[in-house]
Parts: sequence; structure tokens; C-alpha cells
Amino acid sequence: MVFVLLIVALGCVACEAPTPSALMPASSVSLHAPQRLPASAWEQVALPAAAADMRGFAASPTNAALLFACSAQPMAYWRSTDAGAHWTRYPLTLGPQDQCGFSIAPDDPQRVTLQIQRSAQDGPWCASDLFYLSDDGGVMWRKLPAHVSIAPTNVDLGWCELHVTRRHLYVLYSYEPSGQAPQASILERSDDDGASWVRADRGLGGETLFFMPAVGPGETLAMTVVHYPDTTDTGLWTSTDAGATWRQTSTLPDGVDTFLWTLPPRGNMWPTANQPFYALEYEQLPSDLYRERVVMSADGHSWTLLPLLPVAGASESRAGILQALDVLPDGRLAVWGADPQTGLPPENDSLSAPVSKFWLWLWDPVAQTWQAMPSLEVTSYEGCGLCWQGQAAASLDGATYLYVLRFWEGVTEGTPPGLFRIRLADA
Repeated sequence: MVFVLLIVALGCVACEAPTPSALMPASSVSLHAPQRLPASAWEQVALPAAAADMRGFAASPTNAALLFACSAQPMAYWRSTDAGAHWTRYPLTLGPQDQCGFSIAPDDPQRVTLQIQRSAQDGPWCASDLFYLSDDGGVMWRKLPAHVSIAPTNVDLGWCELHVTRRHLYVLYSYEPSGQAPQASILERSDDDGASWVRADRGLGGETLFFMPAVGPGETLAMTVVHYPDTTDTGLWTSTDAGATWRQTSTLPDGVDTFLWTLPPRGNMWPTANQPFYALEYEQLPSDLYRERVVMSADGHSWTLLPLLPVAGASESRAGILQALDVLPDGRLAVWGADPQTGLPPENDSLSAPVSKFWLWLWDPVAQTWQAMPSLEVTSYEGCGLCWQGQAAASLDGATYLYVLRFWEGVTEGTPPGLFRIRLADA
């Protein structure tokens, strides 16, 4: 089993300007508006800065035209309400290599957080990061108190991630202790918008590794957890009290790591047959090996392996998935996969050349079938298991969109990666 500490460890020139206590709009730019597309057609979304200068992106899950982004040149937070046709700029104090991350409350999309992840750390990991909170969909922001994690300080590497719900803020802190100890995680919760914090991972046991939990009905949370040093098995753990206590619900198949994907529940049942839990096997291996697999659960107790993609060359060791992207609002799973006409490339050739077309596949949990969609024609080397970011969103008129992006790229020929979207027909 392979684990990767997801942290940007780059040099940085620290900014000396004072950090604003609030973010206010300063200017706007007008770009080419996205086309009105038929279903299942790709379009490139205009970004407010060069793709290489983008540092973060998010789309509102309930309004596909509402976009959030951060850029390094100029250093700014950006907001668009028309899918990139126009962007409003909010100046930020950012270092050239700082990153940003967004979180949108699944149970109240008006609540959004912005985290500036500082590449030059001063003191404990996460202490230099900047947290902002918006209660009106990203129009106005207020700066939250500095967060000093209660995690150990004698660590070699660490990172933290801020998430928001209607009633709470959560900070996931993951770190590599000094020496040979494995990567571990801590979850903290605030009930007063960052003024105070409590542990939200009690009852999980000793050294554990997990990522941010999925949010269910009421105060319910769920996440996949790996325990050290006793076992490397992955368990599904759930909480009904916002992380105050946890219990193990099931054990997942071998190879499953710490990515649990699902949707905010509709009603009190979670998960369900048409909105299941998805967990990923081997997702941090190089994606061009096509070894990623997906398991699914409709009840949180029993797990089934999704069938191979119906393409030539698919096998138990190479299922045909290049990378999982996101869960659509109707419960379907979107992945990059092998070419439906030519199938998988020979295994010895998969690492030798960039991928020139990315085929979108959708898994329908109700029909229990894979469906091939049009390809996105960009050229990209696939040397990591998490190269692309996918985000699904519903539009105000009920349509389903999938955004995909890759900001960094070393390939110079062909269409450079950037931000793209596709409007998908209903299942």
C-alpha cells in the first residue's frame, strides 16, 4: 500500500505586506464567455490568469456557474458568477509559491472557506496558513483567528486542510513524525467559527491515517481510516455526533486507502443504492498504469468491486481506469478511462508517451453499467495518481456539469491543460 503526503514543499519569497482582516472586491476582468453547449460536449473555461499561475479552484456544487479561483500573478482571489465569462478580483497577500484551497458546505453552499497554504512555514505546521470564511457565497470574507494545531510539533512534514459545514469548521492535520514513524492524522472541530477548537477524532484508537470525512445527515460523518502499527487494513468509521465519538462500521477490501467519495444525503438515509459510498484502490500509483479500482457500498457494511471497463485489454490487474474524478449529483461516478475503441495500451508502453485523449467514463450505480462519453483532447503526461482535479456541479436549471482541471504541465505540444467542463445528460 502506497501513501503520499499531499503537501507542496516549494521555496517561497515571503510577503511582508500586512494580511487583510477581510477580502473586498477590487476590480474585474471580462473574458470570452463559455458557449451554450449541447449535452456531452467539452468546452475550455477562461481563467483570469495563465494556467501555470493558478493556485486553486472550486465550483459551487449547486450552481455550476459560480466559480472560485486563486492566482499567483497577480496574487488574488477570483470569483465568477457566469462560468468564467467575467471574474471579480480580490487582492491577496500571497507568496509566489503559496497555494489556496476552498471548501463549500455541503449542507449550506453559502458558507465557503478560503485557506491560504503558506509554503514558508514559521513555527508549527499550519500556524502560518490564513483562513477566511464567507457566509454569502464568496462575496464578502472575514479573516478567522490563526490556527495552531494540537498535533505534535516534532514532525518532518505536515499540512492542514480547512472544511466547512452549516454548523462547524473542521481542520484535518496530517503529518509525518520525525524518524521512521508512518504518516498520521488529527481532526479538530470548531463550533464558533474558529474561536475555539476541540478534538473530533476521539475513539479512533492509536496512530491513524485518514482524510477529511464526508458529511452526512445531521451531525453524521464518515471516513475511511488506516490504523498503525497494528494493521494496515482500512476501515469505514462513522460518527453521529460531529466527530465527538466514532465507531467502525465495516472493513474494506485490500488495497483501499483513505479516499471516500459520496454525496450529501437526500433525506436521512446515507448511503443508498443510487447514492452509494465509493472508495478507491491504488489511486496513488501512477495513473498511466491503469491499475486503479473502485469499490462501492449501498449500506456502509458490504462492499463490491466495480466491474472492469468494457474495453480490450482490461484485466483484474489493469481495470482500465486512469483516474477517478468525482461523484455526479445523481450518484454516478466519473472517471478517466481507456479508449473505448482501441482499449488499454500495452503495459510496457503506458509510461513512454503522454496521453493525447482523455476518455470520460460514467458508472451508473442503478443500471450497474459503464458508459463511455466523448474524449477531452489535450496532451498530458500521467506520472501521478492524482494529476487531475474533478468537480461535479448542478446548474440552477437542473443540468449536470463536470469540471476538470490540471494547472501544472511539462508538455509543450498540443493543447495545454487548463480548466474544462462538460454538460452531461441525465442518467
